[in-house]
Amino acid sequence: MSDTPTCDPTQLDRIEQLLREGNALQAEALAAQQSLVEAQRANLEKAGLINDQALQMQKQGNWVTVAIIVVVLGMVAYMSYLLFAKPFA
Repeated sequence: MSDTPTCDPTQLDRIEQLLREGNALQAEALAAQQSLVEAQRANLEKAGLINDQALQMQKQGNWVTVAIIVVVLGMVAYMSYLLFAKPFA
């Protein structure tokens, strides 16, 4: 008697079929992963563009805020001049 197991041809055919099915499923899974990676890359590119636009808007918003503060301070200074520095007529 030998210690190596023997298989009949039907078992070998079944094993071969299962291996082929496993390889097909593995190929499908790899294709799905690749499409997900491509979608993620596209989303990251879009997110980068959106972040750049948001930064641009923030910079513009900062200048607008500074301009508004300057105008308000100018108005406060002018009103103070009218109320306190100008002699009463």
